[in-house]
Amino acid sequence: MGVNIRHNGELFCDSFLDESKYIVITSVRTIEYPTPMDLLVMSLGSCMVSNISNSVEGRVPLNTRNISCYLEKKMQEKPAHKLVGIKATVTVAGSNLLSENDRKLIEAAANSCPVKNSLRADIDFKIQFKYV
Repeated sequence: MGVNIRHNGELFCDSFLDESKYIVITSVRTIEYPTPMDLLVMSLGSCMVSNISNSVEGRVPLNTRNISCYLEKKMQEKPAHKLVGIKATVTVAGSNLLSENDRKLIEAAANSCPVKNSLRADIDFKIQFKYV
């Protein structure tokens, strides 16, 4: 799979997968469109939620549509503009029937997300789980 990216001027880029008709627009100037760093954080959250859903579907008494994730990124401005921290909160609604082993499975799935495992070791990553 490949990704095509085209610069459209004014620091806007269009990105699309080889096999996809969907275009993702990014910008580093406006808040109307996500920045490339926002997409990294969104990818992390989507990966964790998808990994959890894939791991627990049919194994845990839970509707996987009740799993959500909220993330906050922390950026460093100087000496170099870069990502230095991510705080993630995974919320599992309707979790009153979950055992301790079910929760361990959910947490292991989130922590084994390939995007998370691809982050630099010096990024301060914190994850919290809320069972409601």
